[in-house]
Amino acid sequence: MASAGERVTPGQTRLTVSSTHAEAVKVEQCYRRIAAFFKELWATAEQFNAQQRWCRILSLALVKYLRGRQLYPPDCFPAPA
Repeated sequence: MASAGERVTPGQTRLTVSSTHAEAVKVEQCYRRIAAFFKELWATAEQFNAQQRWCRILSLALVKYLRGRQLYPPDCFPAPA
């Protein structure tokens, strides 16, 4: 699969991807799902510390291997300052 991409940043980041691949619709749906996740994460970022934010990001990235489980930060490490 090949696609051409362009990132435009005049105040807001926008990613434009063009593809002639047969599964372009499926790829677009994936991009939109990821964008929605980061939009929601950005909106709620102040509620979480860095470890909690990373756990949410990694939980989504590894959803196939975690079978939908949510990762949580370990209790044994001190929170970063």
